[in-house]
Amino acid sequence: MNFQASFSNSPTVIKLINAPSWSSCLAYCEETGLELNSMGSFNDEIVINDNTTTNCYLVTLLSETKVNTNQVVFDTDYNTLQTWINAQTGKTCIGIRLSEKSYVVV
Repeated sequence: MNFQASFSNSPTVIKLINAPSWSSCLAYCEETGLELNSMGSFNDEIVINDNTTTNCYLVTLLSETKVNTNQVVFDTDYNTLQTWINAQTGKTCIGIRLSEKSYVVV
């Protein structure tokens, strides 16, 4: 299961956390020593192209059948993200938004 947690630090820290359960995600959050602000389930598809980066792109793709999908892509930079987008056969990119997040597997 994927969760998104926000921590009240300066600046605010946001992490996407893959954990087997709500309680294991909460235990991880408590172990960070950061002040947990909010935590909830996260349903968008997550694609890890670079597991060392905090470059987190929300990519909205439009399929040939006119269905929008959101994917959260961790990638090195915009150029490598473009390579990934171009490899998505039958889909057109209609939006990209960059944020800084960490991805953690518990």
